[in-house]
Amino acid sequence: MGWHDGQRAINAIAAEQWGLVTTRQAFGAGVNRMHLSRLAAAGLAERLSQGVYRVAGAPQPEHQEILVAWLALHEFGQPRTSLVVGGVAAAQLHGIGQFWMREIDLLAPTRRRSGRDGVRIRATRLGEREVVTVHGVPTLAPSHTISDLLVLGESPDTVADAAVDALELGITTTAAIREALLDQPVADAAREMFTDALEQRIATDQTSLRSPRD
Repeated sequence: MGWHDGQRAINAIAAEQWGLVTTRQAFGAGVNRMHLSRLAAAGLAERLSQGVYRVAGAPQPEHQEILVAWLALHEFGQPRTSLVVGGVAAAQLHGIGQFWMREIDLLAPTRRRSGRDGVRIRATRLGEREVVTVHGVPTLAPSHTISDLLVLGESPDTVADAAVDALELGITTTAAIREALLDQPVADAAREMFTDALEQRIATDQTSLRSPRD
């Protein structure tokens, strides 16, 4: 493959995914490792992380760190529930809450290692209704993101603030949050503290977060 043909090939791939391309995708398009290195040396592609490049001229995408981590580990052709953004990273994609992202959480049906610093893959089987696409990436639905944050040990008070953001954005409902709290293994104490904190914040005409069995 010629120089310009290689550049066109990776540009075509990158145009569909935030200006980013993986080495696996480049190889699949006929661009070998040496060719890719030469494109990078010429300033036509920038290496962002192991196995991920951004093509020249492409703007830095919002949430680039999360997108790069997902793209590097996603196995193309698999169901969208095969690798899903969760935890604080999911909250950031949804634009809810204020959290410090210590590491990027990805969820997969079976246990696997990420092999990347700052990226953790947790084994969790998810149904389609628990996953939405945000910024082009499979992400825990807002209600399940909220419960996942509690599972991870985030402060119930801080998670309540994130839930208020989600409710105000109209991307979830109190009924969906209540269901998600029961779907996931949230500790009873964390669920109670979160429920109390959120009910203090939302209007009195909102549906109660407490399930009939509470």
